[in-house]
Amino acid sequence: MKALIFILNDADLLQPLLDELKNAGVRGCTIFDTSGMGRELAYKTPDAFSMIFGAGKKSMQQSSSKTLMMVVSEEKIPSILDAIERIVGSLDEPGSGIAFTYSLDMVKGLKL
Repeated sequence: MKALIFILNDADLLQPLLDELKNAGVRGCTIFDTSGMGRELAYKTPDAFSMIFGAGKKSMQQSSSKTLMMVVSEEKIPSILDAIERIVGSLDEPGSGIAFTYSLDMVKGLKL
């Protein structure tokens, strides 16, 4: 089993993303309101330094991003990443989001 974490930069895309994840077989995920370094710097000190981190006007107006955490079987990861990119666009593009996984040694309370 793997934990798949996805940081969604555009919180307006949350509902369509959840619908797409459900269609891809994700049975549940935990969603956190989060904020990154660039966004915090842009909000508190909107200077050229904060722009280096990619925090533009949109992110200054947007109070937070969303971080989705899900436990999935390793076989589902490619289809989940495809579902994410159908909604947010290529993760190779700046500002679309960040996805990563890590292995889980033990999970209780969840059946996949």
